[in-house]
Amino acid sequence: MATGVLVGGNVVLTASHAFPWGSSSWKIWFVPAFYDGASTLGASVGSWAERGQGYSEHAQGNDMIVLKLYDRLGDSLGWFGSKQYVDDWEDQGVWTLCGYPCDLTLTNRPCYESGIAVVDDDSEGDALEIEHEGDEAKGESGRPFFAWWDNSPYVVGTHSGWEEEFEFPGTTSHSMEAGGRALVNLINWAHENW
Repeated sequence: MATGVLVGGNVVLTASHAFPWGSSSWKIWFVPAFYDGASTLGASVGSWAERGQGYSEHAQGNDMIVLKLYDRLGDSLGWFGSKQYVDDWEDQGVWTLCGYPCDLTLTNRPCYESGIAVVDDDSEGDALEIEHEGDEAKGESGRPFFAWWDNSPYVVGTHSGWEEEFEFPGTTSHSMEAGGRALVNLINWAHENW
């Protein structure tokens, strides 16, 4: 299980490592407002993914994929915009995460954390590793990392994983989001082609 977010009428953003690259037979069922096995919007609300476009060979900064849904769920439900993360936003506690930490809650229920500040960002070409101290758990791969502008949510990253860094006198763990211009370009590509 992974988390994804609508970023277009029929486009979902999630982590590339959650996609079955190389498989000739795969199925992905996207359920908006997922809660205990079904959508809170109705038992049959959801859509199969038709195809994916993203980075099959990825590092943490470009661990992203967009999925094309058969149904345009976003037209009636709405979707997140996207922005390229800017280094000037570092240390501002304005970011929110939401996902499904199945190993933490032992359920299929969403949770969120807000007031998160970015502590560092590392460039990988057009992609960006966005590092912060927000919580991280299994099942949250692909969750959106977002903030609000003009009363609308904009995603700047999708959850990739975490890294551990040595800092005297011990180690520090940071959650990692994949973002940068690569994320915005990938979403824009999906809007133009799907």
